[in-house]
Formats: sequence, C-alpha cells, structure tokens
Amino acid sequence: MTTELILVRHTRVAVAGMCYGRMDVPLADSFDAEVSQVKAQLADAGEAVYFTSPAQRCLALAQHLAPNAKMDARVAEMDFGAWEGMAWDAIGEPAISAWANDFVNLQPPQGESYLQMAQRVSAFLEDMAQHERVVVVTHAGVIRAAHALLNAIPLADSFAFQPEFGGVYRHKLGWSQVDLN
Repeated sequence: MTTELILVRHTRVAVAGMCYGRMDVPLADSFDAEVSQVKAQLADAGEAVYFTSPAQRCLALAQHLAPNAKMDARVAEMDFGAWEGMAWDAIGEPAISAWANDFVNLQPPQGESYLQMAQRVSAFLEDMAQHERVVVVTHAGVIRAAHALLNAIPLADSFAFQPEFGGVYRHKLGWSQVDLN
C-alpha cells in the first residue's frame, strides 16, 4: 500500500531575528489570506486524516483545514532549549558556529539535535502507513527532515530544501523508504 503524505508548513509569523522552535510565536497579519491559499492547494486532498503540531501557529491553520486534526508532538519543531526566544545576535556567533558545524548531532543547550528531531519524524512517518492520505500541519524543520528521510538525502545536506510559509509538499510513498542510516 502507498500513502499520500501531504506536509503543510504553517503560515507566516510576526517575529524576525529570533530563535524559535518549540515556543509559540504570534502569526502575521496575513494569516487569513494565507489560509485561503493553503485551502486552495488542498482542494483535491479529498478524504484524509489530519495531524498537527501542538504549536499554536500550526493549530490555528489546522482548525481552518480540519477541526478534528489530531495533535502529535512528534511533528513539533526542533527544541532549541535555552536559545528559544533569544535574538540570534544575543546567542552569539561562536555558539551558533559551533552548533552549525555539526547541527545534525549537536544540541543547543537543553535542546535537541536535528538527528533527535529526525528520529521523532521517522517514527511518525512509519505510523502513517495505515492511512491512505495524511495531511500534516507542521514546521520547516519537520518538513525538511521528512523530505530528507523520504528521498535518501543525508540529514547534513537537507537544508538545501527551504520549505515556504504556507507551502504544501506532497509525497507518494511506500514506507520502506524511511531510513535514518
């Protein structure tokens, strides 16, 4: 059996220059217009099971798409730990550079590594095999990790793919594709 996986990135947020992953941040004033654009891209989705990250920026969009969407913490954005809510400038170039040199394996202080997040995403994807069509309202990091896992792209190379706010990304797949090795 194949499953159609439709990954939807949340709409624009009203913050800039700040490190945020798990923390809730406000949505941009363009939310209503962006919801309409996402709905148009999903017009052909038909019957689907909907999942959403627990973040408010995802829940708000999911409520417009499918009020019965199920929350799943495995599709939450990466946890940046002590860096959450800090301006990137305040974190400092030395700390960011050290992390960026091995972001797959290194964790921000009290946070999680990209590999840990990808492992969560992989477990989620494996559980989706029971569904014919799945729509997931989530984050750029999750979409990027899923894209890498499903296309055999090394996690270290996955940032070449930049999911857009309100972007819709479709995969038709057999679940033997999900592999972290």
